[in-house]
Amino acid sequence: MLDGLPLHPLFAHAPVVLLPLAAIGVIVLAVMRRRSAQLVYAVLGVLVVAVGSAGATLLSGNALASVMGFEPETHQRWGQAMTIGAVVFLLVAAPFLWLVARGGDSPRPLTKPLGYAASVVGVVVVALTYLAGHSGAQLAWSDVAASTTTPTATNRTYTLDEVAQHRTATDCWTVVDGRVYDLTEWVGRHPGGASAVTGMCGVDATAAYQGKHGGEQGPAEALSRYQIGTLASAATTSATPAATPSASASASATPAASTAAPSASASATTATFTLAQVAQHSTATDCWTVVDGKVYDLTEWVGRHPGGTRAVTGMCGVDATAAFQRAHAGEQGPADALARYQIGTLAA
Repeated sequence: MLDGLPLHPLFAHAPVVLLPLAAIGVIVLAVMRRRSAQLVYAVLGVLVVAVGSAGATLLSGNALASVMGFEPETHQRWGQAMTIGAVVFLLVAAPFLWLVARGGDSPRPLTKPLGYAASVVGVVVVALTYLAGHSGAQLAWSDVAASTTTPTATNRTYTLDEVAQHRTATDCWTVVDGRVYDLTEWVGRHPGGASAVTGMCGVDATAAYQGKHGGEQGPAEALSRYQIGTLASAATTSATPAATPSASASASATPAASTAAPSASASATTATFTLAQVAQHSTATDCWTVVDGKVYDLTEWVGRHPGGTRAVTGMCGVDATAAFQRAHAGEQGPADALARYQIGTLAA
């Protein structure tokens, strides 16, 4: 930060200008018959500064992402590729420029092939620079475009049943802290990838969102742009989450009957299951798990987990206490999300 402003946009302009300029200089030197030593040193100087500025841009971008509370994966990936490409460009071009400076108008045998190699690498680096800059511009201007969009009547109220009707990537509503959001446009723009948003579609995602972004200003501001209303009070007090388990189990069930899928009712948590029974539900389409002596049916949560399905499927059919504690020890949001899916306790 410089006087409260992020340095990343300032650093980013340097490689965008200097890397193409250095590439042009190398290509010109590779095809010229008469070469000026002054031009060689100028191109080398521009290339050195360009590589340094690319590194500074990458570091400042990572720092900005940390402050904002999200990782712009596509832009970050192209930025890393540009920086690596710039270093390779310097390593290939420097020997060529040195030979040109030493040889003058009488090039040495390796001068020409090194010049052509450096020119090809320069063209690749220019392409990477374009992709890094373009993805950054998309990220910045999509936020601007979103911020100028007039929200749909935020004084409207919706029930959780209405929200549940919008549960796809092309029609995605969600609830966070009693507010209803239409995230359809944000699915493809989310810096962390579409799967982080689609897991919220059609459900009350308060616990999942708070577990991931609780207290972070950047994600809160991004989310606020998509508010379309509030959750009806009846839904917040009486409706069960759309993602709750759907079958039934009772405390008095026999061992054979107790392996049937559980209900979403609170009384289901009095049922007891053995670890062998839990192990029979070990797939992504039939996923039970144990955490801290409690049994959960996570089948509906597999496709909605903000961190991706793999984080849940690894818990299916086993006692996942250690894995859950490693990932979420002391975090209230994930604990609240997990609690919704409890169907009983583990038999002693």
